[in-house]
Amino acid sequence: VSCSLQDMIRLHLKFSDGMEGFDRKFAAQLNDTHSAVAVAELMRLFMDENGMDWAPAWEITRNSFAFTNHTLLPEALECWPLPLFVRLLPRHMEIIYEINARFLAEVARRWPGDNARQQRMSLIEEGPEPQVRMAWLAIVGSFSVNGVAALHSKLLTEGLFKDFYELWPEKFNNKTNGVTPRRFLRLANPRLSELITTTIGDAWVRDLDQLERLEPFADDPDYRHRWREVKQLNKHRLASLVADRYGGVATIEFLAGEMVAHTGPELCVAALTNSTCAQSCALWEALRPYGNYSGLGNSIERFCIVADRV
Repeated sequence: VSCSLQDMIRLHLKFSDGMEGFDRKFAAQLNDTHSAVAVAELMRLFMDENGMDWAPAWEITRNSFAFTNHTLLPEALECWPLPLFVRLLPRHMEIIYEINARFLAEVARRWPGDNARQQRMSLIEEGPEPQVRMAWLAIVGSFSVNGVAALHSKLLTEGLFKDFYELWPEKFNNKTNGVTPRRFLRLANPRLSELITTTIGDAWVRDLDQLERLEPFADDPDYRHRWREVKQLNKHRLASLVADRYGGVATIEFLAGEMVAHTGPELCVAALTNSTCAQSCALWEALRPYGNYSGLGNSIERFCIVADRV
């Protein structure tokens, strides 16, 4: 954490005389609570190493971080025992105490006399064994807080982070996990993207549910042929890339053998059902030395018939 933040500061100071504008050049995503101590560390770097006052340092810090939460379970949120934190990171603990005091003053101004709310929202969980609530630190020190699915993000604002949502509703948003169809298809697989767009139009790029319109084409011989052709061309492109980059001659049959060697026969048995007939035969031949997989078919010929129907 510290190494990354120090490098960001180093790069910023190469082109600037001070920290002003740092948050317009850099942003750090806190992927769950594991790196939440970065909030206190950036404050330490700004104040102790670069001579900044609290107010400008905090303004830049809280505009430099965004926080992604992955769980709805309170017990899964990372908490650090206070004695451990004090012993290992005493300066960071001082900074967290100050962040907490200023934050709770803001809460008190918004909800005067609501001591229960202040206790819930405090960065320090009181009790026989006080702990630092790292998720709370991440929320207070970030300009954006998101869940990883629409329902998950909604439940965060209604439950686990409800108090914070009521204070800063503008901070909370959703970022659905996974690769977007635009990147996965439009960029990574342009041939398949073109086939889909030619078949159902381009609305699927913005609304993935539109891909349901492909279902009627599942039994269309012409569409199935073009789909298989796209897959085959992509595999030949991969074989050409391997040959160009590493020398020699690479074919899809060669790659089938390499798949068995590097991933193991069990995974390749599953891959058989996603292959063309020729590739299935190549994989099947490559699997022979590893044992009897006759459950998939009593012969290569029989399996190729099955593969052609998949």
